[in-house]
Amino acid sequence: MTKKLYLLMLAAVCAISASAQNRWYNTPDSVSLGNEPSRGDVISYASADDAVRKTYHRSQYLVPVEKFIRRVVSDGQTSFEVYASDYKLPFAWLDRELLLHIGKVSSAYELWINGTRVGYTHTASTPTEWDITRYSVEGNNTLEIRITTDCISAKLEDGRPQRQATVDGEVYLLAQPKVRVRDVSIRTEMNGTEGLLSLGVILKSHLLNDKEYRVWYELISPRGEVVAADNRRVTLSMREEDTVTFFRRMPDIMTWSHEQPCLYTLVVKTQHEGRFKEYVSFNIGFRSIAVDNDRAITLNGVPLRIVRKDYTPSNDMAQVAADITRLLGEGVTMLNVVGAPQNRSFYNLCDSLGMYVCASADINTRHGGESRRRGGNPANDPAMWPHYKERTLALYHSTKNYPCVIMYSLAANPANGYNTYESYLMLKGLETSRPIVLQGSDEWNNDSLNMRRMESLRRTNLDHWVAVLCERPTSGQVTIANTRHYTPLLGDVRYTIRTGRKTVAEGTLPVRVLPKGEAVVNIPMDKVPSGKLFELNIEVVRPTPVDKYEVGADRSQDGSVRLAHKTFKGVL
Repeated sequence: MTKKLYLLMLAAVCAISASAQNRWYNTPDSVSLGNEPSRGDVISYASADDAVRKTYHRSQYLVPVEKFIRRVVSDGQTSFEVYASDYKLPFAWLDRELLLHIGKVSSAYELWINGTRVGYTHTASTPTEWDITRYSVEGNNTLEIRITTDCISAKLEDGRPQRQATVDGEVYLLAQPKVRVRDVSIRTEMNGTEGLLSLGVILKSHLLNDKEYRVWYELISPRGEVVAADNRRVTLSMREEDTVTFFRRMPDIMTWSHEQPCLYTLVVKTQHEGRFKEYVSFNIGFRSIAVDNDRAITLNGVPLRIVRKDYTPSNDMAQVAADITRLLGEGVTMLNVVGAPQNRSFYNLCDSLGMYVCASADINTRHGGESRRRGGNPANDPAMWPHYKERTLALYHSTKNYPCVIMYSLAANPANGYNTYESYLMLKGLETSRPIVLQGSDEWNNDSLNMRRMESLRRTNLDHWVAVLCERPTSGQVTIANTRHYTPLLGDVRYTIRTGRKTVAEGTLPVRVLPKGEAVVNIPMDKVPSGKLFELNIEVVRPTPVDKYEVGADRSQDGSVRLAHKTFKGVL
């Protein structure tokens, strides 16, 4: 082979390679390149206190990327809306792994760092993270998000209103240790007042040698008490990833529901040679989700009242909080999220306010029709399966740990076919309890629910959920009735017995009552003088405030929550 022929062949190969790179946006099996696997909301903190407070924007390992400059460029085949910014890599981060988080972009995009292409993704509406460690230098760096709407994935978004290419979500840099928490998977269940925690911590090493680490967790109640803690040792080989698992059963766990959105805090920390390297934290709500034989969603074994409303959250979280509060007051209990998975702030609000969510994959093929023939709806085009697969996985992993998410939707305005069949099977392999729906479908890949039955269920009275009954005060037997449907009562009965102005007996007795259940508390009456009129004063309280979202509760002087108050009179 002559040198000239060799150079011509090399130039042809390079041209083909460059052409293939430029055509990534129109190649069906080219879904993404260079991005990290989808995961939950992982923020790295320097201390346990910072992790418990969960003020992620104050983490010393997180820096927002803001002030983008917009321009338009072309590669000769299509135009790109380019959003350019810069960032500074601190010296203290040089021994850490640098990740770029891009929350939400309106269409498929490429990421460029310092003039070098990092990769691309068509799954742009779901948070995507990029390991940009090797592309970054100490000091000033530049980044570009190059967006195109002329892409094959537009077929999956043709039901959206047409709009300008934009960067809608938050963009920030996150520095994690070279052995880092890549993801955390949290599952909870309830059995009466007993809670079950199943925890998987995925640890990833970026080092070239073996390292032994210890992974710890602490579960902190809304009262600030550590109710569970444990640790495991793991040895990671070169650039290896491994999962550390924990299981724990705990008594007297406060449940999460729209009646009482009670959140625990989970702190995960890693340790090497006696030093803690990283802290991450999550909100946890204890609840069991299932579907009963009558096709109703159950919460902790009780059919759940579901009143749905389609909702498109804005970027104004104060307005979203006001909307959710208003809708809850109107009797709405679940939001069908319109558009795509949302950012952490939306789900955190739903968690804290007790609003259920049906999270939907970013697929809307309304204009693709119903045809399953070649050239019809992409739902039945096997060539588009990689896109359906990645969007379904991104949906699941970005929302799996939020207690408010109780249902998944495979698509909005969908057609059915090969890709939705496979999406259902794949998601069922990951999610064993929450229902998966394909609205409008009567085929097997839709967990059909009896919405009419769930809407007809009685609405919980949040203002008066504990009743105190006593037929014969002289017996000292007081019945505590829990009228709520999903929330166990875990509290105390405080009693005071007076004759005239004199207090003859007082004390506190624990009380545990399952939803819609009753418990009898025996008040000691031995110190009450016979033949005298006495007054028995009963208070049902929680010893300390449960959370700031408690509904219909009074605060006593010692800070406890008073749930009920009743006075009885009698003569022994």
